[in-house]
Parts: sequence; structure tokens; C-alpha cells
Amino acid sequence: MQKKIRNLAFCCFAVVVIAIVILVYSLRDSGDSVAKTVSPAPTVAPSIASAPAPAPAPTVAPTIVSTPAPAPAIAPAPTVAPTIVSTPAPAIVKVRTYQYGNLPDSNYKASEDGSLWLGPKGQTGRWGTRDEMYSGGSTVRAMLMYDLVGIPAKATIKSATLKLFVFYTPAGPSVSAVRVYQVLQPWSEIEMDWFSPSSWGEWQTPGCDGVKDRKQTEDAVAMIAGVGWYKWDVTDLVQRWVNGEPNFGMILINDNQGKDNSVKTFRPHEASNVAERPLLRVEYLVPAE
Repeated sequence: MQKKIRNLAFCCFAVVVIAIVILVYSLRDSGDSVAKTVSPAPTVAPSIASAPAPAPAPTVAPTIVSTPAPAPAIAPAPTVAPTIVSTPAPAIVKVRTYQYGNLPDSNYKASEDGSLWLGPKGQTGRWGTRDEMYSGGSTVRAMLMYDLVGIPAKATIKSATLKLFVFYTPAGPSVSAVRVYQVLQPWSEIEMDWFSPSSWGEWQTPGCDGVKDRKQTEDAVAMIAGVGWYKWDVTDLVQRWVNGEPNFGMILINDNQGKDNSVKTFRPHEASNVAERPLLRVEYLVPAE
């Protein structure tokens, strides 16, 4: 009995094992079939035509914008002190007239005059104190000198006029140019002659003709015809004297010198008629006081 029970139990166990094995195999085959049924078709990658690789974009150098340097600071203009222009005081015009024994007053004796004379045979004489002066003729030249008392040094000469009275002119050249030259040597009216200005010297060239005797360019000229007053503008000459050049007077030379009947005869400072004596009128400027 026990043996039958054991055999029966064995048979039951075997049946159970076989059933389990069948179940297991059955489940495995079922799973494979499901897997095969459900498994998706393999994904086929689409055929993509390979496009040529695009050319790389050129490298563009970056634009460098230079930052301008800051403008230098402008220094303020320096303050300029205003220029103060002093207004000069208005000048006063004054007049001085020189005439021997008459102007500026009867005490004025600081003038000299006379003539240098050379005769046709070469003779000469002292004609400084004669009652007449000459220019022209054979060879004769008038000389004059004025001391400019009362005019300040460096004054501005506005005008200066020499006036001489011609009281005789012979028949001959109708008009003569008589020129005024500045004398450069001292002379004495009572000692001068054609060859010497005084007892202490000689002319560089007879007749006061040398470059050390007189300026070679005239300061003024007057055209003299008949009797009457004639004048010469000697402004520049007087200005040079006032500025400091030595004042040795002037000499009058006739362009027609040496020609017959060309002499012009002037009144000298010794003339008895005071009104006909040589006259120098000077107009000058001085600062207002």
C-alpha cells in the first residue's frame, strides 16, 4: 500500500514537472512569436545626396576705427593790457623874422653878407662891406648868413623864406636862375675874397667852389628878371641848421655868371633903406605849453 502511494506520488510529481516544462516552452515560443510579430521593420536611413560643402566665408579683417586724439585744451588768450596812446599836445606855430637892425628888433645885428669878386684879369678884392651885393656879371657871388637866435634846437621848421631886393639889373639876359647853396666853411664879411674866406684860411677851390666849401646841390632857386623882391624857399636848409649842422650861411650863384650884363644887384644889410635889407622869415612849431 505504501508502495502504491509512493508510486502515485512519484507519478504526480513527474506529471507536474512535465506540465511545468511544457508550460515554460509554451511561454517561450509564444514570446518569440510575439516578438517577431511586433518587432518593427528595420529603419532604413534615407539616402541623402551629399551636397558640396559650402566654401568657408572669407575672413573679414575687423575694421579698426581709430579714435581721434582728444583736441588739446585751448589756453585762454592772454589778457593784453590796452595800449594807452598819449595824445601829443597841440603844436603852436611861431614866426621869427631876421633883418639886420630891424627884426626881431632893432638890436639884431647877427647877420653878415657880402660878395666874392674875381675881376677879368684875375684880380680880387674884399667886397664884404659894400653898399650892394652881386650875383652874375664877370664872376661875382653873393653870400649871406643869419644867426637863428630864438629858435629852439630841434624845432620843426614849417617854412623858411629868404627875401632879397634887386635894385638894379642891366640890359642883358632877361631872366637868370640864381641858386642858393649851403656854405660849409666859416667866413668873415670884412676879410673874405675870391681866394679865401677869412684871414685864417683859404677856400678849397677859389670862389667857394670846393666840396669842402659848399654843398654841390642847391637848396633853392629863383628866376630873376627885373627890379623887385625875390624869394627862395630855404626850409630844408634852415631845418638842417636847427638840427645841429654848422650854420655858415649860404652863397648865391647865377647860372649866367661870366656873361656880360648878367649881374643882379641886391641890397645888403648895410642899405640905408632898412625896408630893403635882406630878410629871412622862419615859421616853426613848438609844443603847446
